[in-house]
Amino acid sequence: MRFRSVTRLAVVVAAALLWSVAPGVTGPATATDSPPWDPSVLGARWLAAQLTPEGYVEGLFAPGPDSDATRDVAFTLAATGLERESFESALGWLTANVEDVIAPDGEDEEAGTMGYLIMLAVAVGEDPRDFGGVDLIARLEATYGTYEDGLYGPEDPTFDGVLRQSLALLAFLSAGVAPNPEAIIWLQNQQCDAGASDPASVGGFPNYRDPSVDCPAPSVTTYTGAETDATAVALQYLAAESLPGATEASTFLLGVQSAGGGFPWYAGDADSPNSTALAIGGLTAAGEQAAANAAVAWLVDQQIGCDAADPEAVGAFTSNFSDGGPDQFATRQAVLGVTGVPLPLPLTTWYSVGDPCAPEPTTTSTPGPTTTTTAPAAPATPRFTG
Repeated sequence: MRFRSVTRLAVVVAAALLWSVAPGVTGPATATDSPPWDPSVLGARWLAAQLTPEGYVEGLFAPGPDSDATRDVAFTLAATGLERESFESALGWLTANVEDVIAPDGEDEEAGTMGYLIMLAVAVGEDPRDFGGVDLIARLEATYGTYEDGLYGPEDPTFDGVLRQSLALLAFLSAGVAPNPEAIIWLQNQQCDAGASDPASVGGFPNYRDPSVDCPAPSVTTYTGAETDATAVALQYLAAESLPGATEASTFLLGVQSAGGGFPWYAGDADSPNSTALAIGGLTAAGEQAAANAAVAWLVDQQIGCDAADPEAVGAFTSNFSDGGPDQFATRQAVLGVTGVPLPLPLTTWYSVGDPCAPEPTTTSTPGPTTTTTAPAAPATPRFTG
């Protein structure tokens, strides 16, 4: 556990007290708002530091802007209500380059990315019908049925069908736009039914399947059967709309949660910060707060704390692939997870907070000729030092 001055119990309690978003898009937090807690603050600061002065995230494997990473950083900062100046820089880059963001390298338009951008725009009071001059609602609607009936997006859905469909439906929900009813049926038909499907997949969602073929057992080797990520995002839509299938999806997620609180991508695999972050959104939307809190506690254990040897690593999250160092992809989703905000994003309230890693200040009072230095009262949420 990297936050050695915070017990697991304290983390779980803090998770149960995650800040709530007040109505209104701009302005400081009111006195009744719960402030963001330290893991969100440090994570948001690390993400903001990944932005160049131009407002984009540099590609990890190729020079130049990484549009997906920039989209994720902006989306997560909006969810936290932190690092507003950095957020606005990223938003400016996204709007100025919107065509390249939704169709990188001139390829097919990405329905999932448009879903993210619509939810982002609505959360911060922008118009999704005029996002950098683009009507994102109309563009997303125009992708309906271009690959197969009922599905948004023209791309092969083998590895993202349920994810992009769920994001599209959540985006329409956030914008108050009715989707094609057949799109909801398409999503529901992807859920693994009880009966002939393998019991380990029942209630969950695969990436994509032929509904006439029953779900096999989850397999990280073949990427078949129900998996955490698709199920978690689909659950957020089903729960938000009180649709059939939400209870079964929630039961599936609870069944794959590890004893330590984390979630694997596929049952039987190692716990993943990305999958755990998405599962938190699904469980929160479904009202399974105890399980969500346990997942937050596991996720916080993966965060690099204030006593890290490299100050630039503080706030980032590690993964199975990062050898104890920052994993940018994991952090982009993990900060959303520890913030505990399900999709679609609520309206953003912006916060200005202090540095959780700063030493506790002392106060000096002079009641008379004698000067006395006193320590401050203990904070409501235990501090951590790394």
